[in-house]
Amino acid sequence: MSEQLSLLGDAAAEKTVRVAPSPRVLVYGANAPEVPCHRDAGALGTATAKTVRLMLGLTEDALRYNQAPDPRLVVPEKRGRGIGSNGPMGRNSLMADGTGIRDFRTDECATWPQLLRALAAQRKDEPHVARARDLAEAYHYLSYYSRAYGTPHDAPPQLLEDLRVAIGELGGDPDSVEI
Repeated sequence: MSEQLSLLGDAAAEKTVRVAPSPRVLVYGANAPEVPCHRDAGALGTATAKTVRLMLGLTEDALRYNQAPDPRLVVPEKRGRGIGSNGPMGRNSLMADGTGIRDFRTDECATWPQLLRALAAQRKDEPHVARARDLAEAYHYLSYYSRAYGTPHDAPPQLLEDLRVAIGELGGDPDSVEI
């Protein structure tokens, strides 16, 4: 079981990536095409670098699903109950279950501990990318939750305020999201 992670120097930690609340960001959050992705983590378990990139995207989405509406992704040090969607979930040929994520076409797989370590390492090595992804999710959640309850006035007031605060702390402008 080999694990490789791309490490960046300290200079990369000082980079700033700007994310605007474009229509695609408001709909797709961190999965919008203009939101930067982390550098490849390399091979992991039996999965190739290409598959690991897709697996880490699904891992990030699964963690965000359980942490919503807090856009700041907190990667746990080890897998606990309820990580992900509290049940099987998948995307394309990837399927997440209680053990990790498997590509059913190629039989490549990685365990939750491997995926969590790789995701945490990416976020540590590229904090500017992690911050941009978190900001995109915050914009998405503010837009989504302001409409999910019918109107912004029907939404729990603290929920929307917490999202506005999170956007400000991540370097964004909550007033730029039309609600």
